[in-house]
Amino acid sequence: MQTGMLAFASVPIRSQISASPEAYSFIACVYACVAVVVISIQRWLVERTGWRNYVIGSIAVYVVGA
Repeated sequence: MQTGMLAFASVPIRSQISASPEAYSFIACVYACVAVVVISIQRWLVERTGWRNYVIGSIAVYVVGA
């Protein structure tokens, strides 16, 4: 569902941030790659940091990215 939303909303998002189609596609690709890597190592991260620190770290990354 998220991929569909990202694809169908690409034109309005690009126009709001004044991004070229190439730049938008690159950022979407990087986002997907990072998501796949983090999902694959999520259990390892939680085992080493604990659930509480993992969630706080995730929120911090989200805030910085927003």
